[in-house]
Amino acid sequence: MNPYSINYHYNITSIVAIAPTVDQYQPGDHSVEISDVNYLLIHGSNDQDVSFMMGEKQYDNIDFTPFGEEDYFKASVYIMGANHGQFNELWGRYDIMPAANGFLNTANFIEEYEQKLIAKAYIRVFLDTTLNGDDTYASLMYDNERYLSYLPETIYITNYMDSSFVRCCAFDDYLYSEGLVKVNCYGMSNAHAHKDVYGTSGEAENYVLMCRWNEGSEPVAKIEFEETDLSSGIISFRIADMREDAEINTPLYYEVVLSDDYGNEVSAVCPVLIYPSLAVQLYKEDVLFNCFEYKHQMGTVRVSTSLFEGDENFDFTSVDGIFIYFDGSSEGSVIIDDIGYYE
Repeated sequence: MNPYSINYHYNITSIVAIAPTVDQYQPGDHSVEISDVNYLLIHGSNDQDVSFMMGEKQYDNIDFTPFGEEDYFKASVYIMGANHGQFNELWGRYDIMPAANGFLNTANFIEEYEQKLIAKAYIRVFLDTTLNGDDTYASLMYDNERYLSYLPETIYITNYMDSSFVRCCAFDDYLYSEGLVKVNCYGMSNAHAHKDVYGTSGEAENYVLMCRWNEGSEPVAKIEFEETDLSSGIISFRIADMREDAEINTPLYYEVVLSDDYGNEVSAVCPVLIYPSLAVQLYKEDVLFNCFEYKHQMGTVRVSTSLFEGDENFDFTSVDGIFIYFDGSSEGSVIIDDIGYYE
């Protein structure tokens, strides 16, 4: 039994967190951990009260019972141009008290009705799926690109994981190899496990793989594991492009390659758009002095094996490696986490 657990026996199935803080409540001086519950996290890039996505720490601290009897998932959506207050009718465009809100830059927000519409769409689908058993639009949680024509025009960065996910590797307990899984980085000037900062209590428990490369290199991260049948599966990992000097309309170029036990390979090129770090100006002085705060937000890449092309002899029943190649024609940097698959 978890020594920090508090057994109130509330029958909670689903949680919606809108721009939350974390660690203000720490039972036993320990961050809150949750198991076997559905969780939706919503946050805006221009939040001037909770200025970064603190709830991601809670997202990382939600796990699912392996081979459990019930299905659960967690999802998050990060919305470019959304602030803290426009999710409701009371706060509006200002996220702090009137005495200080004159310093805030509100010129680059999406409209209040758009921000509410986004929240309504995600919350409605989330609750329909998890409470009513209606999965008609459940794919919004992990494939929002198919719904972009119905949503307000902005940038969405999303994450998703459910209880059927098989993790090949994260980077919390080891750096590049453990047991039958091996992680190797080539063409990198630096690759190491990196601890992020979330919440109000300092460092998170979560580590990611930080990769940097120089111009003219051939960077690749290779994850090798026991041969696995992925003939009808999905490859998944989380990634963020750490560039701070790239235009928003120049997404990261990357290629996902699978290898089989016979040395054959297939690939999928940029199956999901990965944007560079989002540049925001939260205060009027940022606009005056042309300063930006950069949001390095991870998003989940999910690739169905049906999207891979290449060697016609490739055996999807004996996949033994996931390789992520990057464009080394210019210097770059990414962080990667939660590499695995759905069978």
